Amino acid sequence: MPEFLLRKRGKHFYSYRDGEKMSEEEEGWNSLLDKFGFVLADEFDLELYKGIKRGFFDEDILEIHASKLHRNLKRLTLKSILKKIGAFSMIPLRIVKPTL
Repeated sequence: MPEFLLRKRGKHFYSYRDGEKMSEEEEGWNSLLDKFGFVLADEFDLELYKGIKRGFFDEDILEIHASKLHRNLKRLTLKSILKKIGAFSMIPLRIVKPTL
């Protein structure tokens, strides 16, 4: 499974090259991961995998990746909320970074 996640997951979205097909086992993993909404392994996932393989985790690196994910989630959530509000308004909305 880890090798599938790291090397092949997501490839089916863009099709395999040169007639390459997923095995029955890979199709099964794809189906399971689709049910969980898992698309691609990101840097945080890869660092977790590395920690499992080596038997310990680098807390500082995990914190960096977790913080980055948190910031992205907050940004995407805010953007989604503003779009929903904008759908009921005639005024176009835009996100502006405050200057200090």
